[in-house]
Amino acid sequence: IIRPGPEGFTLSALYVLGSVFFAATRDLVTTRIDRATPSIVITLMTAAGNALAGAALIPFHGGWQPLSLPSFGVLICAAILMFIGYQCIILAMRTADISFIAPFRYSGLLWAIGLGILVFHEWPDPWMLLGMAVVVGSGLYTFHRERLRKIRDASALPV
Repeated sequence: IIRPGPEGFTLSALYVLGSVFFAATRDLVTTRIDRATPSIVITLMTAAGNALAGAALIPFHGGWQPLSLPSFGVLICAAILMFIGYQCIILAMRTADISFIAPFRYSGLLWAIGLGILVFHEWPDPWMLLGMAVVVGSGLYTFHRERLRKIRDASALPV
C-alpha cells in the first residue's frame, strides 16, 4: 500500500506496482487457459518463464556470481516452495471463482504486517491501516456484489 505523495512513490514502489499488475494478469490469463491443458504444464511454463526472466536480468545485477553451498540450498528450497505455490494458485484459479479466491489473498497483508514488525520493527501507522482497510473492503464488497449477482442471475432463469 503506497502512501500518497512524493515521499511514498519511489522506484521500489514502482517495482511493487509492477509485481501486482503482473500477478493479477497471470491470474486472469490462467482462468482463460483451456481446461484440457494440465495444471502442471501451466506451472512448469510459469516457472520456466520466471527462470528465463531471471537469467536475462543477471548481467544488469553484476553478472553471474558463484553460490556457496548454504546459499544454493536456500535457492533450491525457495524454488521448490515457489513451484508448490504456483501450482496451488493455478489450481485455485482454474477451479474456483476469482471473486471467491481474492479475499484469501488478503492474508498477505497480515503476513506483511507481521514480518514488518518482527524483521524491521516497523509498526503500521493509521494511514497504512486506512489504506489496507480500503483495499480489503473493496475486495470484500466486490465478492459480495458478485455473489448477489449470481443469485439474481440464477433466479432469473426460467424453470
